[in-house]
Amino acid sequence: MKPASQAQGAALAVPSRFVLRFPMFYGWVVFFVATFGMIMTSPGQTYSVSIFIEHFILDLGISRSVVSTLYTVGTLVGSFALPFVGRQIDRRGVRVMILIVSVLFGLACIYMGTVRNALMLGFGFVAIRMLGQGSLGLISTNAINQWWVRRRGTILGMSGLISSLLGVGSFPSLLNWMIPQYGWRTTYMVLGLALLLIMAPVGYLFLRNRPEDYGLLPDGRKRRSAATA
Repeated sequence: MKPASQAQGAALAVPSRFVLRFPMFYGWVVFFVATFGMIMTSPGQTYSVSIFIEHFILDLGISRSVVSTLYTVGTLVGSFALPFVGRQIDRRGVRVMILIVSVLFGLACIYMGTVRNALMLGFGFVAIRMLGQGSLGLISTNAINQWWVRRRGTILGMSGLISSLLGVGSFPSLLNWMIPQYGWRTTYMVLGLALLLIMAPVGYLFLRNRPEDYGLLPDGRKRRSAATA
Protein backbone atom coordinates (compact mmCIF):
# COMPACT_ATOMS: atom_id res chain seq x y z
CA MET A 1 0.00 0.00 0.00
CA LYS A 2 1.08 3.62 -0.60
CA PRO A 3 1.84 5.79 2.43
CA ALA A 4 -0.91 8.30 3.22
CA SER A 5 1.26 11.28 2.19
CA GLN A 6 2.02 9.77 -1.22
CA ALA A 7 -1.60 8.83 -1.78
CA GLN A 8 -2.71 12.34 -0.91
CA GLY A 9 -0.07 13.87 -3.20
CA ALA A 10 -1.18 11.65 -6.08
CA ALA A 11 -4.78 12.67 -5.54
CA LEU A 12 -3.89 16.37 -5.63
CA ALA A 13 -1.62 16.09 -8.68
CA VAL A 14 -2.87 17.86 -11.81
CA PRO A 15 -2.38 15.92 -15.05
CA SER A 16 -0.30 17.93 -17.52
CA ARG A 17 1.16 16.30 -20.62
CA PHE A 18 3.23 19.37 -21.37
CA VAL A 19 4.96 19.30 -17.97
CA LEU A 20 5.27 15.54 -17.53
CA ARG A 21 6.42 14.81 -21.10
CA PHE A 22 8.94 17.64 -21.25
CA PRO A 23 12.33 16.14 -22.21
CA MET A 24 14.04 17.51 -19.08
CA PHE A 25 13.03 18.47 -15.57
CA TYR A 26 10.45 21.24 -15.95
CA GLY A 27 12.14 23.27 -13.25
CA TRP A 28 14.62 24.40 -15.89
CA VAL A 29 11.79 25.99 -17.87
CA VAL A 30 10.64 27.72 -14.72
CA PHE A 31 14.22 28.88 -14.14
CA PHE A 32 14.50 30.51 -17.57
CA VAL A 33 11.02 32.08 -17.49
CA ALA A 34 11.53 33.41 -13.96
CA THR A 35 14.94 34.78 -14.91
CA PHE A 36 13.35 36.49 -17.90
CA GLY A 37 10.83 37.91 -15.44
CA MET A 38 13.65 39.32 -13.35
CA ILE A 39 15.15 40.96 -16.43
CA MET A 40 11.78 42.43 -17.33
CA THR A 41 11.59 44.20 -13.97
CA SER A 42 14.16 46.58 -15.48
CA PRO A 43 11.70 49.38 -16.46
CA GLY A 44 10.92 49.75 -12.76
CA GLN A 45 14.49 49.49 -11.50
CA THR A 46 16.65 52.44 -10.48
CA TYR A 47 19.29 51.74 -13.12
CA SER A 48 16.65 52.28 -15.82
CA VAL A 49 14.61 55.08 -14.24
CA SER A 50 17.79 57.12 -13.68
CA ILE A 51 18.25 57.39 -17.46
CA PHE A 52 14.87 59.15 -17.75
CA ILE A 53 15.48 61.68 -14.97
CA GLU A 54 16.88 64.45 -17.18
CA HIS A 55 13.90 64.07 -19.51
CA PHE A 56 11.47 64.31 -16.58
CA ILE A 57 13.18 67.50 -15.44
CA LEU A 58 13.22 69.17 -18.87
CA ASP A 59 9.84 68.06 -20.23
CA LEU A 60 7.80 68.37 -17.03
CA GLY A 61 9.51 71.51 -15.76
CA ILE A 62 10.27 70.17 -12.30
CA SER A 63 13.46 70.17 -10.28
CA ARG A 64 15.79 67.26 -9.64
CA SER A 65 14.97 67.33 -5.94
CA VAL A 66 11.24 66.99 -6.70
CA VAL A 67 11.89 64.00 -8.98
CA SER A 68 14.08 62.37 -6.33
CA THR A 69 11.46 62.95 -3.63
CA LEU A 70 8.68 61.54 -5.79
CA TYR A 71 10.81 58.50 -6.59
CA THR A 72 11.58 57.87 -2.92
CA VAL A 73 7.92 58.23 -1.96
CA GLY A 74 6.88 56.00 -4.86
CA THR A 75 9.31 53.30 -3.75
CA LEU A 76 8.11 53.47 -0.14
CA VAL A 77 4.39 53.48 -0.97
CA GLY A 78 4.81 50.76 -3.57
CA SER A 79 6.52 48.48 -1.06
CA PHE A 80 3.42 48.50 1.16
CA ALA A 81 1.63 46.36 -1.43
CA LEU A 82 4.15 43.50 -1.33
CA PRO A 83 2.62 41.61 1.63
CA PHE A 84 -0.71 41.63 -0.25
CA VAL A 85 1.01 40.40 -3.41
CA GLY A 86 2.68 37.65 -1.40
CA ARG A 87 -0.68 36.49 -0.07
CA GLN A 88 -2.09 36.42 -3.58
CA ILE A 89 0.85 34.31 -4.74
CA ASP A 90 0.04 31.81 -1.98
CA ARG A 91 -3.64 31.85 -2.91
CA ARG A 92 -3.59 31.99 -6.71
CA GLY A 93 -0.14 30.66 -7.61
CA VAL A 94 2.73 32.19 -9.55
CA ARG A 95 1.25 31.41 -12.96
CA VAL A 96 -1.86 33.56 -12.55
CA MET A 97 -0.02 36.28 -10.66
CA ILE A 98 2.72 36.74 -13.25
CA LEU A 99 0.02 37.27 -15.87
CA ILE A 100 -1.83 39.84 -13.75
CA VAL A 101 1.28 41.72 -12.64
CA SER A 102 2.88 41.73 -16.11
CA VAL A 103 -0.27 43.23 -17.64
CA LEU A 104 -0.56 45.87 -14.92
CA PHE A 105 3.15 46.66 -15.12
CA GLY A 106 2.90 47.01 -18.88
CA LEU A 107 0.00 49.44 -18.52
CA ALA A 108 1.97 51.35 -15.88
CA CYS A 109 4.89 51.76 -18.31
CA ILE A 110 2.53 52.98 -21.02
CA TYR A 111 1.11 55.44 -18.49
CA MET A 112 4.64 56.69 -17.76
CA GLY A 113 4.84 57.76 -21.39
CA THR A 114 1.83 60.04 -20.87
CA VAL A 115 2.77 61.90 -17.67
CA ARG A 116 2.44 65.67 -17.87
CA ASN A 117 3.13 66.94 -14.36
CA ALA A 118 4.67 66.06 -11.01
CA LEU A 119 1.47 64.50 -9.64
CA MET A 120 1.14 62.12 -12.58
CA LEU A 121 4.83 61.27 -12.30
CA GLY A 122 4.41 60.44 -8.61
CA PHE A 123 1.58 58.02 -9.37
CA GLY A 124 3.69 56.49 -12.11
CA PHE A 125 6.62 55.94 -9.75
CA VAL A 126 4.35 54.17 -7.27
CA ALA A 127 3.04 51.88 -10.01
CA ILE A 128 6.34 50.91 -11.65
CA ARG A 129 8.11 50.40 -8.32
CA MET A 130 5.26 48.36 -6.86
CA LEU A 131 4.65 46.22 -9.96
CA GLY A 132 8.12 45.97 -11.45
CA GLN A 133 10.89 46.18 -8.90
CA GLY A 134 8.58 44.72 -6.24
CA SER A 135 5.86 42.38 -7.46
CA LEU A 136 7.32 40.91 -10.65
CA GLY A 137 10.62 40.28 -8.90
CA LEU A 138 8.83 38.65 -5.95
CA ILE A 139 6.83 36.33 -8.22
CA SER A 140 9.89 35.30 -10.23
CA THR A 141 11.92 34.50 -7.12
CA ASN A 142 9.05 32.52 -5.61
CA ALA A 143 8.68 30.46 -8.78
CA ILE A 144 12.33 29.38 -8.59
CA ASN A 145 12.07 28.69 -4.87
CA GLN A 146 9.14 26.35 -5.42
CA TRP A 147 10.86 24.22 -8.05
CA TRP A 148 14.35 24.18 -6.53
CA VAL A 149 15.18 23.31 -2.92
CA ARG A 150 18.46 21.44 -2.54
CA ARG A 151 20.09 23.37 -5.38
CA ARG A 152 18.26 26.62 -4.67
CA GLY A 153 21.37 28.63 -3.87
CA THR A 154 23.09 27.62 -7.10
CA ILE A 155 20.00 28.20 -9.22
CA LEU A 156 19.29 31.61 -7.68
CA GLY A 157 22.94 32.52 -8.19
CA MET A 158 22.75 31.58 -11.86
CA SER A 159 19.51 33.53 -12.24
CA GLY A 160 21.06 36.56 -10.55
CA LEU A 161 24.10 36.40 -12.82
CA ILE A 162 22.02 36.26 -15.99
CA SER A 163 19.72 39.02 -14.71
CA SER A 164 22.72 41.22 -13.92
CA LEU A 165 24.30 40.70 -17.34
CA LEU A 166 21.12 41.23 -19.36
CA GLY A 167 19.37 43.60 -16.97
CA VAL A 168 21.81 45.85 -15.13
CA GLY A 169 24.53 45.27 -17.72
CA SER A 170 22.58 45.67 -20.97
CA PHE A 171 19.23 47.38 -20.32
CA PRO A 172 20.67 50.88 -19.76
CA SER A 173 22.53 50.62 -23.07
CA LEU A 174 19.28 49.67 -24.80
CA LEU A 175 17.52 52.69 -23.30
CA ASN A 176 20.37 55.03 -24.21
CA TRP A 177 19.95 53.86 -27.80
CA MET A 178 16.14 53.98 -27.89
CA ILE A 179 15.55 57.37 -26.27
CA PRO A 180 17.48 59.44 -28.86
CA GLN A 181 15.85 57.42 -31.65
CA TYR A 182 12.22 57.47 -30.51
CA GLY A 183 11.97 59.83 -27.53
CA TRP A 184 11.57 58.94 -23.87
CA ARG A 185 7.76 58.76 -23.98
CA THR A 186 7.67 56.31 -26.87
CA THR A 187 10.46 54.31 -25.26
CA TYR A 188 8.42 53.83 -22.09
CA MET A 189 5.39 52.82 -24.15
CA VAL A 190 7.44 50.27 -26.10
CA LEU A 191 8.63 48.78 -22.80
CA GLY A 192 5.00 48.55 -21.73
CA LEU A 193 4.03 46.78 -24.94
CA ALA A 194 6.90 44.32 -24.45
CA LEU A 195 5.50 43.44 -21.05
CA LEU A 196 1.98 43.07 -22.43
CA LEU A 197 2.85 41.14 -25.59
CA ILE A 198 5.88 39.12 -24.48
CA MET A 199 6.25 38.84 -20.70
CA ALA A 200 2.58 38.27 -19.90
CA PRO A 201 1.92 35.44 -22.41
CA VAL A 202 5.34 33.79 -21.90
CA GLY A 203 4.88 33.83 -18.14
CA TYR A 204 1.36 32.41 -18.27
CA LEU A 205 2.06 29.77 -20.92
CA PHE A 206 5.28 28.37 -19.48
CA LEU A 207 5.39 29.13 -15.78
CA ARG A 208 3.88 26.54 -13.47
CA ASN A 209 3.04 26.41 -9.79
CA ARG A 210 4.56 23.95 -7.31
CA PRO A 211 6.00 20.75 -8.83
CA GLU A 212 3.97 18.72 -6.31
CA ASP A 213 0.82 19.92 -8.11
CA TYR A 214 1.95 17.83 -11.10
CA GLY A 215 3.11 14.79 -9.19
CA LEU A 216 6.76 15.92 -9.33
CA LEU A 217 9.34 16.77 -6.70
CA PRO A 218 11.67 19.80 -6.50
CA ASP A 219 15.12 19.54 -8.09
CA GLY A 220 13.93 16.73 -10.38
CA ARG A 221 14.12 14.16 -7.59
CA LYS A 222 12.29 10.86 -8.07
CA ARG A 223 9.66 9.57 -5.72
CA ARG A 224 10.65 6.51 -3.74
CA SER A 225 8.87 3.33 -4.64
CA ALA A 226 6.02 2.62 -2.26
CA ALA A 227 6.81 -0.16 0.20
CA THR A 228 4.61 -3.19 -0.16
CA ALA A 229 2.78 -4.55 2.87
